[in-house]
Amino acid sequence: MEATVKHLDCISGVNLYLEPVSHPDYGFIVARYSKYSWYHEELAERPEQMVIDLIRKELNVDDTPQWHHYVSP
Repeated sequence: MEATVKHLDCISGVNLYLEPVSHPDYGFIVARYSKYSWYHEELAERPEQMVIDLIRKELNVDDTPQWHHYVSP
């Protein structure tokens, strides 16, 4: 999983993170930023959508971006 996120990080040109979450179907998510780093890492709306589209294409998913509660490991 970490290699996949690192690959997405490289091809998107933005910092991505593998983050643990409390969710009934998923244990981890690909995160663009956390509540602690969003101010420094948030992109303009258009580039943000390009990154989302790239992640969807590479992972072959149709899910929309969502907020999830962070779970410390």
